[in-house]
Amino acid sequence: MGSEIEGYPSERHLIIKVVGTAPIRTVEVVRNNATIYQYKGSRVLEEVEFVDQEDCEQLPFFPHLYYYVRVIQIDGEMAWSSPIWLGKSEARGKYS
Repeated sequence: MGSEIEGYPSERHLIIKVVGTAPIRTVEVVRNNATIYQYKGSRVLEEVEFVDQEDCEQLPFFPHLYYYVRVIQIDGEMAWSSPIWLGKSEARGKYS
C-alpha cells in the first residue's frame, strides 16, 4: 500500500486480499478515480490477482496513473487502500 512504481509496465498486477468486519458488498479496483474491476462478495476475499493490460498511454489523465482498492460492506461501512502511483514523481505533480 502507498507504493510508487517507476515507469509504466505493460501489465500491472495487483494482489488483493480483504477480510471484512461484516459481509462484503463489493471490492473495487479504482484507477484514476474510475472503477475498472468489481468483485461482489462474501466476508473474506482470499488473495485475488487483478491484471490491468490496458495501454497506459491511451488512458485518460496519462501520465498521472494511480490505483487503489475500495471495500464496501453490507452494513454500509467502507475502507480503502493507500494509492499506488505509477510513473515518475515529477509526472504526478499536484496529484501526489
